[in-house]
Amino acid sequence: MISKIPPSLVAHPPALDSVFTVRDPFQPFVPEWFTSVPQNTRVMLFAQNLRLNPGELSSAVFVRLTLNNSVILQMPAEDVRALRESEFTQVVFRLATGLPPGTYTVQILAHTRLSNGGTIRIVP
Repeated sequence: MISKIPPSLVAHPPALDSVFTVRDPFQPFVPEWFTSVPQNTRVMLFAQNLRLNPGELSSAVFVRLTLNNSVILQMPAEDVRALRESEFTQVVFRLATGLPPGTYTVQILAHTRLSNGGTIRIVP
């Protein structure tokens, strides 16, 4: 089961760049000074009470991004792991190539359940 995000975090859910551990706005690619090979930015989200079933792969969890209530992108999680001594689970996903800048509503989909949404910002 995925619990609802506390009301104080609905506007800006706990989301961090998985390499630099900074909050949004996120750039679609890791800066050139960090790597010579262009790589898409990985974003970490945190969900309460999300657990994978035994033998279940991280790719069974999806992150849904919605822009302006029309463009919906759904990406599989690259990594899902429970945080030690916590009820939270870390979900890492890769920002899609060609993602237009804007404010996105982000939700986590797992076991046919969809979390409530929060927003993240993507910049060029």
